[in-house]
Amino acid sequence: MRIGFGTDTHAFAALDDDTFVQNLGCLGFKMPVKILANSDGDVVVHSIIDALLSGARSINAEMNQLPPTIGGFFDEEDYCAEAMLSGITEMNINPELTGEPMLKKVLKAISDKAIKSKTDYKIENVTISIVSNFPKIMPRLHEMEKKLSSIIGAPVTVSATTTDGIGEIGRGQGINTTAVVLFN
Repeated sequence: MRIGFGTDTHAFAALDDDTFVQNLGCLGFKMPVKILANSDGDVVVHSIIDALLSGARSINAEMNQLPPTIGGFFDEEDYCAEAMLSGITEMNINPELTGEPMLKKVLKAISDKAIKSKTDYKIENVTISIVSNFPKIMPRLHEMEKKLSSIIGAPVTVSATTTDGIGEIGRGQGINTTAVVLFN
């Protein structure tokens, strides 16, 4: 068995209203803030990708040739240059660089590397923890678990909490997610 761990943290940028739809866990959430990122800002998926890569790389020497993180997997030039520079302005992000396609691309790369190296593995489960004041995840928690499970092909559990006002995340200035993946 192998365990992969991933984390992602981003700051928020304030908006004039709550009409912005932010991707989190491959679902759209209306939020009064925007996650500052050089992609779609889906911190849930990004932490899962890092966990998948770190766990897969620990299986054997051939699998260790995979990039260690999402930043090594997706070249920054893949992202729209405007996205990296524009802050909260409208971005024209490549639709292939949103949560679901990114996650599928990484899963395929891991599968292809495993087939090529004759490595047998199975993703047993994924656990995600979201720390933020908003959006409220609980009303859509099961929907997120179901969506991510269908993409990954393994059980996914999601938990969400706040920091009770402590630190930058507690003051509503950002979001943090962690993900753990169990490989067998």
